[in-house]
Parts: sequence; C-alpha cells; structure tokens
Amino acid sequence: MNKHIVGVLFSMALAVGCPVAKAQGVTGNERPFFDALNDSEFAEKILGADVPAPYREHAKGVFYEFNLWGSGATVRVCFLDGSSRERARVAQVASEWTHYGNLKFDFGDVGNPKTCKTIADGDIKIAFRASADTSNGGGHWSWVGTQSRDHYPSMMLENLDAEPPHYDDKQWRRFALHEFGHAIGLEHEHQSPEAHCDNEIDWPAAYKYYREHDDWDEQKVHDNLVALTTEPRPRATPYDRLSIMHYALPSVIFTNGTANKCFAPLNYQISETDKLAVREAYSTDQARALRTNRLLTQLDDILKRAKVPDLERARIIGGTRAKYAGD
Repeated sequence: MNKHIVGVLFSMALAVGCPVAKAQGVTGNERPFFDALNDSEFAEKILGADVPAPYREHAKGVFYEFNLWGSGATVRVCFLDGSSRERARVAQVASEWTHYGNLKFDFGDVGNPKTCKTIADGDIKIAFRASADTSNGGGHWSWVGTQSRDHYPSMMLENLDAEPPHYDDKQWRRFALHEFGHAIGLEHEHQSPEAHCDNEIDWPAAYKYYREHDDWDEQKVHDNLVALTTEPRPRATPYDRLSIMHYALPSVIFTNGTANKCFAPLNYQISETDKLAVREAYSTDQARALRTNRLLTQLDDILKRAKVPDLERARIIGGTRAKYAGD
C-alpha cells in the first residue's frame, strides 16, 4: 500500500542508453479493464508471472512514480465531514502548493467547500474523523497522488476540526501542508534512497519508541521509516532535511542521536527544494511526456536485467504506455 501517515520525493529516472521496447499497447478490449485498475492492481496484472524478485518489486516501484495529476490539471477536493470554517481553512492552506506548479484544486465554494457523498464526488476526499468503516483508521495520512481517486476517504486530518483546538496554528498548518504534499505526489523525504536515513536508525529503539508513543507495530514503523526503494534512481532534487515532507524524527531512534544527519527539527514551511520539485513535476505537457518516457525507459531496463523475454517485455511497456501516456 502506498499510503503515507502523518515529510520530497519526486523521482526522475534518467534515460539509459538503449531504446525502450516498442509495442502496440493494450487492445481495445483490454483498455477499459486496465483503466479501471488502481496502480497496485495494474502493476500485478501487467507484470504477470514472468518478472522474478527482486526485480518485480523494483518494477512495481516505477508504477508508483506515475502518480502525478498532470500539468495543468484541476483536482477536485471534497469533504466527508467537518465545519465550513475548517474546510475553508484547509482549502486556503492547501492552495499554497498551487503557487509553485501548474496545478489547481477545485473545492467548489472556497468559503463553504463541497461535501462528498460518494467516491465519485472528488479526486481527493477528506475526513476529519475516522468511522467504523474507515479501513485505514484515524491519525493524519493521505494516499499519494492519483491513487487518491480510488479511496474514500483518501485523506485523514483527524481532529483538525476539533473544538477547542487540539493543535496550535503552526502545527495545524504543518499537518495540512504535509498531507496535501502526499496528495499531489510527494513521498516522505526521510525515505528518499539518497538520504540513507534507515542506515542511521537504531531499529530496536525505533520500534520501542513508536510502540510506546504511537501504538505502531513493527511493520508500520518499517513502512514509515525505511527507504522507499533500494533501486538507484537519480532525483530532480537532492535530499532536503528542511522539507515539509520530512518527519521530525526523535533523537532516541538514531544510533548517534542528534549527530545523525537525518535528525531534523519540526518543519513548518514548504522548503525551497519542495517548491523546485513541484515546479519540475507540474510544469509543461512536454516536461510531463519527457518524465513518462524516462520512467518507461527505467522500467524497460529493469525488465531487461530480469531477463524477461522480448515479446513479454514489449507487452508490459506497451500496456504501461497505454495506461499512463494515453497512447
């Protein structure tokens, strides 16, 4: 699952020297079926059984990099609950992200943002309170980028509508900015493969800390701290400990405490590196097409190294291009 709880990682894979396998893509009968699948389901279906581990996990990681909304997109946002005042406050804070890239949020009436009644009512669906049928629980979390379409709610901002307030203004704003960062496709910065933060963590201490403070089991600690992939992949931006997408990790979970480079303070602002990442991700259609081709080239390279037969490799690349590039 590519949902993130409670700091930027836009991965731009560089083209390799050999050309991407070419194919006609999916057939007319296959296209509606593939279009209806979310990224995880599509990855499983399109990869079939011919891609062995660990290449399979590396290949699946590439599919998640297609989760941007597209340059110039208008992303519809609605709320399952919460007062008009708190909804409007979320809309105001979230809109800061749109200052740095060619992307818009449609909240309806910004003074009284719209209500979701079904999953089809918005691309991003926000809840302030967890209910018995909220399968992903409470807290602060969001699905990443276009994965938001497939989930109801797709973002949880628990207690950000509480009266009296549970958080001061700075903390409230930090939560909203962070989760909307995920909603436009950003990952946790401390999980960047360039950061190597997981190499600095005292894992028994981390399990103990998060079990006592957040009631997390070891798997949830792992999901929120370990590097997202071990596959080397050049990025558009360097590791940034000041990113709004970086956890304020406590010193007790590190092998050398505050001396570790991934020990970071609470970040309350969108950093300059965050802004650069959004500008590069949401710039022009030409830049988006270039990014898609780079990702397809990276996927093709992984499949070659996995020794996937040429015809099967061409099928996977063609199907992926058809789903994500509209060919």
